[in-house]
Amino acid sequence: MNYRNLLLPVLLIFSVSVSAQKYLSTESEEINQTWKEYEFSSRKTLQENLKDIPEMSFMTAILKQPAIERFIDNQEMLTVLLISDRALEGMSKKERDLLINNVPLMESLIKNLSIPGRIDENGFITAAQKHGGIARIRTLGKDDIRVEIRNNQLFLKDNQGRSAAIKGSNFYHKNGLFHIIDTLIFVEND
Repeated sequence: MNYRNLLLPVLLIFSVSVSAQKYLSTESEEINQTWKEYEFSSRKTLQENLKDIPEMSFMTAILKQPAIERFIDNQEMLTVLLISDRALEGMSKKERDLLINNVPLMESLIKNLSIPGRIDENGFITAAQKHGGIARIRTLGKDDIRVEIRNNQLFLKDNQGRSAAIKGSNFYHKNGLFHIIDTLIFVEND
């Protein structure tokens, strides 16, 4: 009997099995970060990370909508720009509720604030610097977002020219990263 012919298939099966193990493991070390006095976790969804933060109630309400929750959950890796309640300070409760309950508009908003993959603050800065201070980044919506550096501050611009400063960055969620912005962009103000 030729042991060499028997040993080759055993080694091949063993090496395929060992190399596949790295893809079977979904466990990764949890990353916890703090914004103000709130703690975010890489093991939590966006909604779970935001649910107890009063100044993120607008985004929490949007993320509770089933279609938006499914959209976020179905993304393998996603960077989301989240709008703080500060952006809505000039609106009445009725105006906020009308905005939140406009499901097609909120779906469009979330898609335009979602970037495929994981892009951190340094990635935004590098992209802008490579393109003379302004870079265009593809979103999952119909519009791209522009990234601009002004006075050492990172700004995001929508297709109407409205700017939002990034006020908190590089926070992990279960499906990627999120950043916090201070202005309502990608929504028409009537």
